[in-house]
Amino acid sequence: MQGDGIATLAPILHWRTCLVWDWLSGNLAAEWRHGYPTGLVAEAYGLDGEGSEAEKGARTGCNGCPLATVDTALDGLLRRDRWAYLAPLKRLRPVFRRLREPDMRLRKPGREEGANGTVRYTNRMGPLTMDARRWALAEVLGIQSECNAAVSPGDPRVDMLDAEEVGRIEGLIAANTWPRGWDGDEPLGDEPFERVHADGSIQKSLLGVALEDS
Repeated sequence: MQGDGIATLAPILHWRTCLVWDWLSGNLAAEWRHGYPTGLVAEAYGLDGEGSEAEKGARTGCNGCPLATVDTALDGLLRRDRWAYLAPLKRLRPVFRRLREPDMRLRKPGREEGANGTVRYTNRMGPLTMDARRWALAEVLGIQSECNAAVSPGDPRVDMLDAEEVGRIEGLIAANTWPRGWDGDEPLGDEPFERVHADGSIQKSLLGVALEDS
């Protein structure tokens, strides 16, 4: 698409909101129309695409993003009866936020050596525990199943994880697979630990000292 300052889809950050809206809704001059089925995306962004509603809904992200406070697009869809069956997706954010908690993850103990000596960020938290992975998988599949149990004929089903993906996740859990540099024997992220700095100095944990003295 070219002309009048519009030459490419990216970088979209330089576009005005009205241009994004026109691109999604198909409200374009005939020579610029792309022909892609983006109407549903436009529907999720605002009520009618006019004025403040389009602007209000133009900033959104992935469903359940733990870094966001509002699911703008999902909330917009849920105001329409047709998409009410997607309401269980609102439970994704609590799941994702729970997975960020220290007791769901492992932490590197003590000094960690890299190719160039002690790593800068020691005692870093890392992968999810196997129990956390099993819990999260069950939660996501439960949400997906609840959505699809309420879907009306002809409406799209929720497909966050298909059978192949579930099988792969379960296989990796069963094989006790960890990211490179982790073996699963590291302490939990919420356990007291001594902070080891890159220069080798150690910062004692006050909680750990208290437990030793008790």
